[in-house]
Amino acid sequence: MSNPNYQISVNMLKLRAASVMKIKGKTNVVRCLVIPLEGISTLVEKETGIFLNMGGFGNDNLNFGHTHIVKASFLKAENDAMTEDQRRAIPILGNMKPMEAKQTEVPETNTVAEVEKMDDEKDDLPF
Repeated sequence: MSNPNYQISVNMLKLRAASVMKIKGKTNVVRCLVIPLEGISTLVEKETGIFLNMGGFGNDNLNFGHTHIVKASFLKAENDAMTEDQRRAIPILGNMKPMEAKQTEVPETNTVAEVEKMDDEKDDLPF
């Protein structure tokens, strides 16, 4: 039996302090998703990128074919320090459902070092 693939949908605005802002670029103003890196322990910055730690949890009471909810996951020490009420209060970021047979291509992303190099070369947004 092969492992199923899942479609994952995440509402990025559920992350603490995430917001949509208009930011002026070289030629126009663009709406951007802004997520502060400080104060969100589930965001982990490494040399190869910035990662959001999440977990998928099975749930039989979902609609539209969804089989799991997606929540931020924390380091063991942080999780152990939380009360049961604090764990229940962690917002649901999204959901998961088994993927249909069609495959989509994932675009290549830049590493943190590449992005920082771009930042040094340009004072303005790349759009």
